[in-house]
Amino acid sequence: MTDLVLLLGDQLTPDLPSLRQRPDAADILMAEVAAETTYVWHHRKKIAFIFSAMRHFADALRRDGRTVIYRALDEDPPCADLAQAVADALAQRANSSCEQMKRSSSRMTTSMPKRACQVS
Repeated sequence: MTDLVLLLGDQLTPDLPSLRQRPDAADILMAEVAAETTYVWHHRKKIAFIFSAMRHFADALRRDGRTVIYRALDEDPPCADLAQAVADALAQRANSSCEQMKRSSSRMTTSMPKRACQVS
């Protein structure tokens, strides 16, 4: 079974427990989705900075030998939200499970379908 770890834009550190505690075989999912940029007002430069940091961190993880599934905002077709990104990634993997770190925002925890990604 290949596990999937959902990594969000405010979790860009190699010391994240879900990265340290998961085997190197776990795939890492990162996604730039419009829904995460519009739920509260953010300056365009802040959004660009976060997406840039996510892309650089994904590259660093790949250099370390990790498998990263990266969904960019400008993909065609675009990913509507994080739940869709998780569902798409799980659909491509047999017997996979997903894990995400507990967020300080309850909005994220409640917006993700329970079957999609387990919160740790």
